[in-house]
Formats: sequence, C-alpha cells, structure tokens
Amino acid sequence: MNVIALSLGFQVFSKNDGLALVPPMGWRSWNAFHSRVTSPIMESQVDALVRVNATTGHSLLDHGYDSIGLDDNWQACGTGVNGSFHDANGKPLINTTTFPSMKALVDYGHSKHVKMGWYLNNCICTEKTILGYPFVDTCRAGDVAALHAAGWDAVKLDSCGPSHRLAEWSAQLYSAGSSNSPIQIENCHDNTTFPYFANTTAVDGTTVSELQCPMHFFRVSHDINPSWERITGNLQCQIKFNQIKNPIARPGCFGYPDMLEVGNGELTYEQSRSHFGAWIMVSAPLVLGMDMSDLAVMATVWPIITNDEAINISQTYHLHPGFLVNGSYVAAPTPPPTPGPPVEYLVCKPANGSDSTQQGWKKNTDGTIGRHENCIIRLHGGKLELKKCDSTDSNQLWVVEDNGNVHAPQSMSCIAAQDWSGPELVLSDCKQGAGGANEEWFFGDGGAMCFAKSHAHNQRCMAEISHPPPSPTPGGSGTVPSWQVYAKPLPGNKMAAFLFNADTKPQPVSVALASLGFEGSSVAIRDVWAHKDLPASGTIVSATLEAYDSALLILSPIDAKDKTGLHPFSKIDDAVQEQILANEWEGFHSSDTCSYQWV
Repeated sequence: MNVIALSLGFQVFSKNDGLALVPPMGWRSWNAFHSRVTSPIMESQVDALVRVNATTGHSLLDHGYDSIGLDDNWQACGTGVNGSFHDANGKPLINTTTFPSMKALVDYGHSKHVKMGWYLNNCICTEKTILGYPFVDTCRAGDVAALHAAGWDAVKLDSCGPSHRLAEWSAQLYSAGSSNSPIQIENCHDNTTFPYFANTTAVDGTTVSELQCPMHFFRVSHDINPSWERITGNLQCQIKFNQIKNPIARPGCFGYPDMLEVGNGELTYEQSRSHFGAWIMVSAPLVLGMDMSDLAVMATVWPIITNDEAINISQTYHLHPGFLVNGSYVAAPTPPPTPGPPVEYLVCKPANGSDSTQQGWKKNTDGTIGRHENCIIRLHGGKLELKKCDSTDSNQLWVVEDNGNVHAPQSMSCIAAQDWSGPELVLSDCKQGAGGANEEWFFGDGGAMCFAKSHAHNQRCMAEISHPPPSPTPGGSGTVPSWQVYAKPLPGNKMAAFLFNADTKPQPVSVALASLGFEGSSVAIRDVWAHKDLPASGTIVSATLEAYDSALLILSPIDAKDKTGLHPFSKIDDAVQEQILANEWEGFHSSDTCSYQWV
C-alpha cells in the first residue's frame, strides 16, 4: 500500500495542524449524484470504499482513499429565517427526510474507519441575497457548532452563501473545537480569500514572507465535467500555483483543479489514466467522483486509481509540488459541423406572455425538452440549438433537477442564459453566479420555460427564432495544449516525469535531462503505468504516445554527479528556470476555465 513521505525544503506557513501534509485522498458525492443525495446513498459509498476487491484483496481504503464527502442538497430549503435554511439561532436546518441524522451518518463512516466531510455556504437555495450581517456571523457560528456536534472531519466551503471570510471560518472552527480534532477545510471558489504571501516581522525583527492560507486546499478552476476540454483546461489553472520558483501550493495548502472524473462520462481509458496522472504530478487532491457501488464502472478504472506506484508519487512531498517543464500549444479545434441546419434557433428573451415563441415548451416523457416538434440539442463547445425531436439522439436528452437545473445525463453543465440576459443560451457550470438563478428554469402558464427574476436581473424565457442570435465576443486564448511535460522531485535524487500527449493524434513527447537538473548523460527509468523498468536513457527521455495517452516515469540517477550532493531539482540553472517560467505562463494562459488571474 502507499507509503507517505514528507521532505520539506522550506518553512511551511500554511495551517500548522498536521492535516493535508500530502494531497488528501477520498470521494465526494457531487459528480456522481449531484443534488440527489440521501443518507442511504452516502452509506452505500462508505461501504464501497471499504469493500475488498475480490481479485486484489484490497479496498480503496487500503490504497489511501480514506474520506467520504457529502456535497450540496442536505439542507431543508426555505424553512428558516427569511426563507433560508438557518433558524433564528443560526442553526443549520437539515432535510430530515433525506438525512434523518447527520450524527448517525458520520458515526457510520467512523465505524468503518472512514473520515467524513460536510458541505457549507451552499449553492442550492443559496442564502447569499437573503441573509445579512450580523446574522451571517450567527449562522457561521451555528454551522461550526453543527460540524463539531456531528463529529465531521472535514468541510467544503462553497462560494454561493453569504459568508466568504475564510480566515474567520478557520479561526472559529479552531476556537469552537479546541477540545476536538482539527477539521480539514476546502475552499471552493471563494475568490475573496485565497493563498498569498504577506510580509510579517519575525521574533528577531527581520521581515519574512509568510503564506496566508486559512484552508488546507483550494479550488483553482471552474467546476470540472467529464470532457477532455474541461479536464485539460482545469489542469492548466494549477500551473500558476506550482511555479518552479517559490510555489504557493505546498503541504497544508494544496491547489485543486476539482474532483477527478475518472469513471464518469465517456472518457477513454487513456484519457482517464492521463487525467489521474496529471493530478498526481501537480500534487492535487485525489478525490474520486464516480458511483463506487457500480461494480462495472469500478472494474474499468480500478487499475488506474489503485496504482500504488502512482499514488506514492502523489503522497510523497519533496522540495516542490510538481511543475510544468515544457509544452506545445495549438489552435483550439474547430467545432465539427452541425449535422444539418437547425430547424430553429434557441434564445432567451425578456418574459412576454403575448410572445407566441415563448409558449408551448415542455419536458417530454422520453427525456427531451422542446416546443412542438423541435427539441433542444447539445452541440460541440457548449452550444445549443433546436432540431426535430429524436429521443434516440443522446444529445437531446436532459435531466431536470428539483431546483430547476437542466443538464445532460452524467454531466453538471446546465442550460444558462449567457451573461444572465442572453439572448444566447449556453451550457455552463451548474450553480453559476449567485446560486445559479439564470439556470434554474420552471414551466409556467402556456408552457413558458423561464428562470425567475433575481435581485439584479429581469426574468428571461426560452424562445424560438428563425435566424441566428448575435454571436458573443469570443474569450480565452484560442489555444489548447498539444503536449506537455511535468516533473516532481522525489527523495533519493529522483524525479518523477510525466510525458503527456493531450492531442487527438499520436506523437512523440520528450524532455532533456538538463531541464530537470541532471548533470549526467543517463538515468534509470521506471515505467509506473507498466510497473516495469525500462532501458537507461540518453540525455533525452522520450516516448511516442497514442492520442490522449501519457507516460508516468521515475528517473533515478546513474552518474555519480547526480547520485550525491544536491537534488537535481536544486541544480536547475537560472536560464532554464526562466525558460520554465515562460512555459508556465504560456500553459496557464491557454485555459479560460481558471478562477484566478496571473498577476
């Protein structure tokens, strides 16, 4: 099973409570179950985590996945003060139909030696616009009390609620729980409090730069989904925090490009393995998101997610969290042509009961949504159009959640009004904006399909027009990675190297030993995916990779100059470091899914 090693080349100024010294591992409910969570479902996932694989004789818990996280929709929406889910004393109100006892659920996990995580600052039935200060402080105190009362081990703090003061959350969790175990904090999208360096005065009067990180790991990107574009885009967002010089990501304060999508959607085996390897190489938390009780799904991904050689790289920290060495970028692919012209175009308009194009919308029993004979279809790149209804076309099938979210099966990209007012309708991360009011649709009189008026935006309804809507100004850099190389220092003067082909066609990917700090002319190579040793390299390590595939390698020194003295990482010369910084900047800016800017 995995062996955890920790070797630091710097003083750690993040939370000093012994938690998340290596990237956390576990499972969270949202990707598999979204808002459809219940206590029995959560218990079934606890059981699946500890279930022993009949072939290998080990469980996921044995491999290091030691936590289960409950996400959104545990709350009793609208039952509290001003339609919130907190009572007058700030106590969070739980939907006891789906979760009869949170304490019992947590105890169930603990009885199986599994840590249990909660979720706050909720997005479903958000309280952002209905609770104000000082009552927000009362509610935060109530949330903290409830966390400790039930015995939760961790909490995910989302950004849809009204309380965004992560430092206050952290301080309150610790003061309230002085007699309890510390609680692991995940910062999800809270961009008002994020890791940064600040100058402080040390005891001896000198000025030191300390990392301010009142959480244990933090989201760097938009919500993930099981598409190759989003997975690779989110990966680029991590680069900013893993720069070769003085990275922000470190023990107790790791960056997080969101949960793993291994086992979800229609990813190929190569895509899933590369996705897993990439998260390992940037020291991202390894949080599974599939239905672990689905034995058929688990059989397909088991060799990936239980590869102990790969997991050991994740769970070993030595000098650096892992960095982008080099890469090549190409123009973003042109969306494939739509199979035939659209019957009509789909837009949203200001609500107008006399507009016949806004009438007649309905959710059909076969899973399609449309008006008369035309149904909404998903196209490449998140575009939406109307075509003749055909329930055999999977791109016309939709799930409508109780809160009004409309998304594709096995995806949480929801139909939303572009920039709230439209007229274009797009697929966007569910829970967009202040709780996602522009993606919470309801069917009204005459078959109008609208989202509700919010505090800042007027109501909009779906409509059918015969001409294309005006195109929005394109965003992003217009490039995507073709191939990349990542590296991560390991003890014993070793380096993990990740050669990654992100492209649709096979191609060679290589890295020079000098770029990794090796001074010798050769290194020993261990192929982590294949669990075998390869012939020693020359001065270049290379592999020809199939589309979307990768090579995860451990490079060990052969030359005496590399075996002793400073770690190769510490010998990467200034000129190479400057080139790597330039490569990192380019990689980060190839993505338009990042939560932060590079400043």
